[in-house]
Amino acid sequence: MGHILKLLPIFLLFGAGCVSDQKLNPIGETNGAPTEPAPVDMVIPIDIDVDEPDTAEPEPDPPPPPPPTYPDIQVVPTVIDFGDLNADGEIGAEVVTVKNVGDDTLNIHEIKYDLGGVVYTLTGIGDTTIEPGEESQFVATYDPATYETNLDAILIKSNDPDEAVVRIPVLGNGSAPVIDLYPDYYDFGVTYIGCDSYTTITISNVGNVDLLISDLDYFVSYPTDLLIETNEILYGPLPWTIPPGEARIVDVGHLPLDEIDDEGFLQVESNDPADPVVSANQDAGGEYSSRTEEVFEQEEISAADIIFVVDNSGSMSMWQTALADNFNSFISVFISSGVDYQIGVITTDNASFVGPVITSTTLDVISEFTLQAHVGTSGSPHERGLEYAKECTSLGGDAEYGSSFTRSDAKLIIIFVSDEDDHSTGMPSEYVTHFQSLKASDSLVTAHSVVGDSPIGCTRTGGSSWERADAAERYIEVAADMGGEFISICSEDWGMEMETLARDSILQRSFSLSDTPFEETIEVEVDGVAVTGWIYNEEENAVYFEEGSIPGAGTEIGIAYAVLSECP
Repeated sequence: MGHILKLLPIFLLFGAGCVSDQKLNPIGETNGAPTEPAPVDMVIPIDIDVDEPDTAEPEPDPPPPPPPTYPDIQVVPTVIDFGDLNADGEIGAEVVTVKNVGDDTLNIHEIKYDLGGVVYTLTGIGDTTIEPGEESQFVATYDPATYETNLDAILIKSNDPDEAVVRIPVLGNGSAPVIDLYPDYYDFGVTYIGCDSYTTITISNVGNVDLLISDLDYFVSYPTDLLIETNEILYGPLPWTIPPGEARIVDVGHLPLDEIDDEGFLQVESNDPADPVVSANQDAGGEYSSRTEEVFEQEEISAADIIFVVDNSGSMSMWQTALADNFNSFISVFISSGVDYQIGVITTDNASFVGPVITSTTLDVISEFTLQAHVGTSGSPHERGLEYAKECTSLGGDAEYGSSFTRSDAKLIIIFVSDEDDHSTGMPSEYVTHFQSLKASDSLVTAHSVVGDSPIGCTRTGGSSWERADAAERYIEVAADMGGEFISICSEDWGMEMETLARDSILQRSFSLSDTPFEETIEVEVDGVAVTGWIYNEEENAVYFEEGSIPGAGTEIGIAYAVLSECP
């Protein structure tokens, strides 16, 4: 910059009192013709700044600033593909290298998976501060859980100004068996008791490795109305191997026996790594389709055909006398009831009647029976009462079916009297079948046994060794199977026993039902009071009263039950 030099004053002279009114232009010219400057008498000092020449040295420019430095992240690999790994323990691992290719320190803030989950994991990086030219590493692992494709990405956050977040796509495929139960729940709804309902459960392998079924268990509520069929005849015993895309079928059935709700579930164990134990549940209910009650009036029979089979072996003398002496107690029940009766007597070694048939028209019933009851003691020691009773009632016998003795509307009553067991060749059941075949209903035929006690026989009180009777198991069995009674031949009071036997013989002891019942639902009342002492005969579809429990004449019998339904 130049210096200001103060000059000496320059005096401008103007003529005093003769200042021209002409204006000067910038070059000293007047508005008109050029004129000579007019003299003045006034002096005016003027300061004028004048730049002096700059002789100082210039100052040097400052040095330029250094160029900026930055971290620069580089990651290898840029994509991770673990490929196909078996979910049954096969694990994949990949080393990831993080390098700083910049010229400033690289700081790793965070390394994580974008989606996260249990199949992918990361180890910590070796060093989160990476100087230029250096590198650090971490490991990514893949442990597949089942048959599936897993997609994710590793996110690396750092102070790289250009790439604050580096994204590494990650891919892995798991291989495994996968079990599927269909349906996993089934409701049978209501099944009528006595009927059944079924469904199937499909066990499928929807994976890509063989499925091994190691165990099948079926758990049900009690009582067990739900059942399972594993079809081992078709598939063989466990374990089962089910290839990918194939299946096995298991059947589940509901067969209710009561009205209690039923629950069950099938539990299947397999080598599915994700679900080694799976289950399918079932619910079901049972109910009776309908209930009914039938009412009967107890009436005495109107007619009876009675066969006495009396043992005529050597030890029977006193027992024959006891029978004759107490016959009055027996026959008086029939007489007082007005029953039209017929009585025939045979022995244990002969099927023919020993005398004329005794009827209500016989002049002296007691005397005639007493005479016939003493059949003697010279008969065979091998008593075969069952066989000869069968022969007597078979074709050609005195009491054959359709004869004047065996009337179709009369009740057939067979009474065995013996101090030894029967020695017939047939089984007791064979004789029961024969006797019952003689009547349209089992209620119209019965048998009683006046014999030695089971299982060791008996001795009459105060009696001698001759007054002993052997156990007569076969006679007792036949009587029981035909709804009859047993009287100990050693009884002290034959009279009362014979009266009871007669009374039970003339009363109706079986009552046929109109519908087929569920046996367990049958309830029986006599004059409105619940009673026991009865059984249900399925073949005849009838309720039978046991010995000593037969309702008396004129009583009302009510039988209620659930009806066996017609299954859809």
